[in-house]
Amino acid sequence: MKNYRHNQPSARPHGGQKRLVRYTAAAFLAVASVALWPGLLERVGLGGVSRAFDLSNEKVTVFAGDCRTPQTTFYLGDTVCVLVSDSALPDNGAVYRRLQWAAPDISEGQRTDIMTDQQYERFAIPTSGPLAQVGKWTVQTIDVSANGYAVANFTVRSPSFAYVDFVIRRDGPPSVVPGDYLEYTITVSNNGPEYAKDVNFVDYMPTNTTFAALKQLSGIPFRCSTPERGTVGKTVCTGFEMRPEDSATFVVYYYVDPNTREGTVFSSSNEVWGANPELNKRDNFCESESTAMYPVKEIDPEPEP
Repeated sequence: MKNYRHNQPSARPHGGQKRLVRYTAAAFLAVASVALWPGLLERVGLGGVSRAFDLSNEKVTVFAGDCRTPQTTFYLGDTVCVLVSDSALPDNGAVYRRLQWAAPDISEGQRTDIMTDQQYERFAIPTSGPLAQVGKWTVQTIDVSANGYAVANFTVRSPSFAYVDFVIRRDGPPSVVPGDYLEYTITVSNNGPEYAKDVNFVDYMPTNTTFAALKQLSGIPFRCSTPERGTVGKTVCTGFEMRPEDSATFVVYYYVDPNTREGTVFSSSNEVWGANPELNKRDNFCESESTAMYPVKEIDPEPEP
């Protein structure tokens, strides 16, 4: 009868230890490589690792049309030049990065393949048609799934009109206890691209409340006309000028009638406007709602017998 023997570890412990040391050293080198080069991207082809790129320095830089003078502000009709550097290059016939130009409304203006380590691309800003847009443009590298990576922005202005984009936002609690103060934060912004003149906003008081106080927290000084404390009415504030990308923040308090029934909805709104032509009126108005809710009373637990 034959005896079958299971595979056993080598009877030569020194040889086994040597192999263990060798594998541990290889693992250490692999971990050290990842730690030292966190931006390393390796692409594996049919023949193994075919190419590697360090994408930690991938960058998009904006220049004037001469591709030498750094510039971030342009006018309709100007030519913009950008430099893409240290990006992932084509390999095994596949393109791994493209350069995408996007208008302020997210419309794509142009898309080109990244083919070299230092690639310049130009784009002429239209003076007519759907892409003749003023405001903030975006140019970025994208992968095959259109995910964005290195990004840069530039501003486009109109030679004829001083366009601005006002935005107003109102933040408040979803619920409030009758007899307490209802607090809202109001933020007015000018997204440019031009200076805004004679900026105005109005705050319409929530229903079932009376005015308590208004305080400006940040931004250029505004002159505000408010109702008398304990009365009803609207608040109107005026600022002389706002630079592009500037904002101003206010906090306003209203007193909630203590006799308000639970479930009552407090509706309020704000609106902003100015002397400049407006690029996007959809974000010049905002509204919010809060609901009256009584606090839940805590019930003392029954004493243990």
